[in-house]
Amino acid sequence: MKSLVATLATIWRLAAPYYRSEDRWAGRLLLGAVVAIELSLVAIQVILNEWYNRFYNTLQDHNFSGFVNAILFFCLIAAIYTVLAVYQNYLNLWLQIRWRRWMTQTYLRQWLNTANHYRMQLLGDAADNPEQRIAEDLQMFVQSTLLIGTGLLNACVTLGSFVVILWSLSAAAPVHLFGLPFVIPGYLVWAALIYAVIGTSLTHLLGWPLVPLNFRQQRFEADFRFNLVRTRENSEQVAALHGEAAERERHMRQRSVGKAHPEVEPLEEFSRCRAGESERRPVRGRVVEVEAGGVELVLPPILEPGVDARDMRGRA
Repeated sequence: MKSLVATLATIWRLAAPYYRSEDRWAGRLLLGAVVAIELSLVAIQVILNEWYNRFYNTLQDHNFSGFVNAILFFCLIAAIYTVLAVYQNYLNLWLQIRWRRWMTQTYLRQWLNTANHYRMQLLGDAADNPEQRIAEDLQMFVQSTLLIGTGLLNACVTLGSFVVILWSLSAAAPVHLFGLPFVIPGYLVWAALIYAVIGTSLTHLLGWPLVPLNFRQQRFEADFRFNLVRTRENSEQVAALHGEAAERERHMRQRSVGKAHPEVEPLEEFSRCRAGESERRPVRGRVVEVEAGGVELVLPPILEPGVDARDMRGRA
């Protein structure tokens, strides 16, 4: 817990100065627009959830006019969602550009001020590859901060929005085990939360050891790139001394030390499996309601050739 608080404090210390800088109003406006659009996208997801109910009811009731209206409404919602998503991405990238530009100017000014660049070399590994930190780490910090921040906001608002829906579905379809009903208030909510906690915990256990490995990988990559640049700058001396073989061996030895880590593959596979499982989990949750008689859904005639539509409701 202390490490999490320390990490959040470090992120705040790095991120907050931009929103108090001379470019603060543009940054605040862009950030507010990104957040507002994110909330709007969550609202559209809630509207679509209600739309699914109306749409399948029209299929169940063979209501052609209701079916057409539902399709037209979906087209409208899909168009609005697409426009908002594209515009949010545009504003997000615009904010990243402005934020990164300000941070790059700030850290360049601090690095190239009163011989700080020389004193950092005397520290050795404590301040390795400052050019790589400024060129790449600032970009990663800005991009990851916005990505994780908007993702966390989306998750929290989605949770608050769908808790009410899941709770009402739990009341409409009680759990049946061995033919007997068991009253568990909001069991769909608790099931979703338990699933999320287990999945997040397993992801954390798999991913946490990769943090220092990724840091070392970036450090090796920066050292390797720096030595390649130094070889290019001293190409005349290398050619005069016929040192190509020695330089090549040194670079390959350094590259072998900083090779990629295969440990990342299990985490990626687990994340993909979990994403697919998340898409199928709501369907299995509604199976309980179907078994309890809370949902009466029939297939449209086109899916069952040769079956009279008037007989389908009785069979369902």
